[in-house]
Amino acid sequence: MQWNGTNSALNAQPYSLEGQQQNQPANGTNRFNMSFQSSPYIPGLTKPSGKDNISLSLSGQRSSSPREFYATVPTAAELAGDFSAAGLPAIYDPVTHQQFFATPQGGSTATNNVIPGVGSGNQYESISQQALNLLKYFPQENLTGANVVNGYNYHLLTTAQSNQTQAGIRYNRSFGKNATQMGGLPFGGPPGGMGGGRGGRTQNQGLRQSVNGDFNWSHSASDSVNIIPELGGKSSSESYSLQAGYTVGYKRVTSIFNANWNRSRSQTTNFFTDTSVDPAADAGITVPEDSPLNHGVPGISLSGLQGLSDTQPSFSVQQTIALSETLSWRHGKHNLRFGADYRRVHDDFLAGSNALGNFTFTGLFTQDAAGDQSTGSPIADFLLGLPQSSTLNSSEAKS
Repeated sequence: MQWNGTNSALNAQPYSLEGQQQNQPANGTNRFNMSFQSSPYIPGLTKPSGKDNISLSLSGQRSSSPREFYATVPTAAELAGDFSAAGLPAIYDPVTHQQFFATPQGGSTATNNVIPGVGSGNQYESISQQALNLLKYFPQENLTGANVVNGYNYHLLTTAQSNQTQAGIRYNRSFGKNATQMGGLPFGGPPGGMGGGRGGRTQNQGLRQSVNGDFNWSHSASDSVNIIPELGGKSSSESYSLQAGYTVGYKRVTSIFNANWNRSRSQTTNFFTDTSVDPAADAGITVPEDSPLNHGVPGISLSGLQGLSDTQPSFSVQQTIALSETLSWRHGKHNLRFGADYRRVHDDFLAGSNALGNFTFTGLFTQDAAGDQSTGSPIADFLLGLPQSSTLNSSEAKS
């Protein structure tokens, strides 16, 4: 039995590349390992025997590690349609090609570079309803004034958790007066197919039999940490392996039969996967053949700014069933083998490189009529619901 653990209680604070000293979140690692091996017997009824053996094992790890993110996110004023602040580009109406002119939300004086937003009676004018419904997923700037370094106005310091566990059990049993623990070769025969000497006489002994069984299980899981906590998720995988074998030999002939079953499952999910909440549908965005497994926030790419990028869901199940029979015959220096093998492979896969869809906004539509790239804003294009491109790569069903 073994255990090893670490924690960050005595760790020094990490050097901040962005010049903002932050407290380090608690983190650490715990590893454990234990094993047991014996010849099983029932006290008072049976005695330990060298002909059978059982072994158990268990190991795992539990760990957490700090994750730090910096980004430039849209300001609250920009997300409200107000681009009148100094340093922001001029924005133009894509229909009239005139600069937007309106009253900023909460303001009292009409000014240029303000998109008419939500008006009285909760009615919107120019800002699209899809954009309004997605605004709640954008992070708020938390670095202002002197704390803004290299243009980054958003900072997140968090911890990612992960765990791994493996367990296994193995049993061997030999029968008959000629039985021995097998090791790497059936019944202790010499390597290379040599049939002379004592090895040959060993193979010429009487009936020999053995059975064996082996089961293994493993599981792992980890946080899919996102720069926007609400758009994170989980990744996990689990695998099972079961093997059983029977070996019987008589004089020069040996028969080995094995049966194997392997199954593995892996998945990555966000916080909306397979739930009744579908942010895309709630925002009025239609996805063809939408499945609850593909629920999530659609990607919003903004040139030069941090947009929205939810964790992409994926699912995979693989299974293999295999049966094999090998028959060997030793004659002098010769060793002949005959056999057959049957396998059935099952593979289910549901995923896409862009299962939630993505919209790219570059500021193209809010540039002036001459196409001056110093004008226009990707945020303004987003608020107007005018992406330069949109993509979707998603499976409709399991394959």
